[in-house]
Order: sequence, then C-alpha cells, then structure tokens
Amino acid sequence: MLGKFKLTIRSGIELAFALVFGLIGVALFLGTLDEFKAGRAFDRAMDAYAEHVLEDVHDFLNEAIDAKPDYDPPREVYAKLLLDEGRDNPARFADAKKVFEDLERRQVARTGRASLAVHIGLALADLGAARAKNPSGEKFQAALAAARKRLEKALELYPNSGDLHVNLATIAFLEGDLARCKKEHIERVNEAGDISIDALPYLYNLEGLVALREGRFRDAMLEFEKVLEFAPEWVAAQANLAVARAQAILDPRTDPRTADRLAREMKRPLANLRKAKSPAFAQVSEALGCYCLKVGAASRALQYFADAESAGELGWHGRFNRAIAYYIEALSGKISQAKRSAFLVHARKELEQALASPLATSRDLFVGSCVLGTIEAKQELYDRAFAHFERAA
Repeated sequence: MLGKFKLTIRSGIELAFALVFGLIGVALFLGTLDEFKAGRAFDRAMDAYAEHVLEDVHDFLNEAIDAKPDYDPPREVYAKLLLDEGRDNPARFADAKKVFEDLERRQVARTGRASLAVHIGLALADLGAARAKNPSGEKFQAALAAARKRLEKALELYPNSGDLHVNLATIAFLEGDLARCKKEHIERVNEAGDISIDALPYLYNLEGLVALREGRFRDAMLEFEKVLEFAPEWVAAQANLAVARAQAILDPRTDPRTADRLAREMKRPLANLRKAKSPAFAQVSEALGCYCLKVGAASRALQYFADAESAGELGWHGRFNRAIAYYIEALSGKISQAKRSAFLVHARKELEQALASPLATSRDLFVGSCVLGTIEAKQELYDRAFAHFERAA
C-alpha cells in the first residue's frame, strides 16, 4: 500500500501547510509553557497562603519566579510576606522595600505606572521600618505623613481602591485624626466598591478600634470577632477583642449578667495574651482586677493586679483599686495577723500616692480618705484619722 502511495500537487501543498501550522503550534505551546508553569505554581502558593502553610508558600513562589522571571504577582506576594515577617524581624522591612522598588522600576518602564500592591507595599515598608526603630513622636509623625502622601498619590491612579482607603484610614487613626479616619476613608470603602479579601480583616479591626475609642464596646467586640473569623491566629486582634470585652465589663451601661458572663469567658483569652507576651495582657488583667473588686472578690482582684504589674506598669485606677482591695482583704479575717498588717501598710501607701494624683476625682478623694481614716484609727493614730475624715467631709 505504501509503495503505491503518491502525493498529488494539492495534497503536497496541504501537507506543507499542515507542517507549517504544526510547527507554529509547537512554538506557541513552548512559548506559553513557562507561563503555565508560573501560573500553576502561583496558584499553589496562594492555596498554601490561605492555609497558612508559609513554608510551601515560599517554595511555590520561588518556583513561579524561576519559571517566568518577568511575572510580577509572585514577587509582589513575596514582598508582602517579607512585610509580614517584619513584625518579628524589622530587617525584613528593608528587604521588602528592595523588592518593591525593583518591581516599581520594571512596571513603570513597562506600563508607565506601578501596581496598587507596589504603592501600598512601599508605603508600609517605610512606615514599618520607622515604627520598629521606636522613633520620637515627631519622627514617627513624619513617617506617617510620608506614607499618607504616597498613598494619596496612588489614590489618584486607583480612585476605586478600597484597599487604599483602608490603609489611609489606618494612618489617620495613628495620627489621632478620628474624624478623617471615619469620614474620608472608612465610610468611602463601601463607596469604592473594590476591596481585596486580604484587606477585609484590617478594615474590621480598624472599625473595632474606632468603636473602642468612642466607647461603643459592643460594636467593637462584634468587629473584632469578625476579624478573627478571617484571621483566628492574629494576636493583635485577639488582644483588641480582650480589651473591648474588659472595657465592656467595667462599663456601667453593661447588664450585670452580661458583665459576669464576659468575665468568665476571659480566662482563655487572658492565658493566650500572657503566652504571646501581648502588651494588652497588663491592661486586661488590671480591668478584671477592678471588676473583681467591684463584685466583692478582693482576693481575686489582688491576683489580677499582681499579674498586671508583673507584665507592665499598673495604671492609676489599678493602683487605687488595689489599695482598696488590700484594705478589704485585711479586714476579712481570712489572713494571718502579719499579712493583715502588711496589707494595711500597702493600702495606706498606695492610697496616699493615688490621692495626690490629679487623676483623683472628688468621689475617689471621699472613698480614699474614708479608708485612710479607718486604717489610721485601727492603728490608734487618731489625729491622723481625724484629718482624713475631715478631708472626706
């Protein structure tokens, strides 16, 4: 059969065309193979990122970058990971900035402008580095202003970006401009209509912080709970939620049964904050100590105050309430005479210091003077006791 096979002129032309187009197809396939490999590796990196398997994220990003060096998204995510690592290792901020600067040069040369991720990344890299150095208030405010200027410039290029408004709102909050934070940025996030899923937890956290600052503790708790649905391991959000709950416990507007429930639920979050060495541990412990004193559990209050002091400086209200707790516990009859005397000494010393503070209100002066008068009377120091009672009167 093969020996009798002959090409006609037409079939020869058709075969030639088929070969040509076949070669073109092979060339196109080989030309897109790198893109396929890079895209597949990048998708796997994003899956690993969603599952918080950071080691795999780095491996897949490197694979994507090696497959197609001019493919920007893997480099942008890699730089973002460096920013995240900067919280624990400030040197990473400089590494992230180098990657973002390289991306900026390439993208501007190629399209005339840098991507949204690059603009945000450069602002956050500089701001993170400045914050890590514990600068003076003036220097940090200058770093905030520089970051705001860069992001506002980016907003001209990307006016519908909710991510930019979230970052600008954060800067306004750090600058202490709560009105601009809310009106110019948080409220415009929904209007912008374009926000990434990565930015959502930061938005909820920011809304929670604003509510907390305004004394809307229930709203703050709801926002922080939404944050933890997205990022359950985010220690800062856990700390913010704990602070909001602690403030709600002390808020006189909170129903007593709700306050009791919140106080019972604080045991595990407080242990997590201690383990993470969060600055919020001292604040929350102090608040719980004040609450325990309020409900008549002076012994537990003293333990919370001790925990707070071991983790940081005890605030004025904590010291005042601890003095009252020392006094109540000394009169309870549950401790030895030596410990009772020591508690009364502690109570007298801390109350005298607290009442000398400008933070003391007329109510604090009344309560503290009455307690001091009673302590002095029990020590049979009647002249000093009368002086305290007269001040209370």
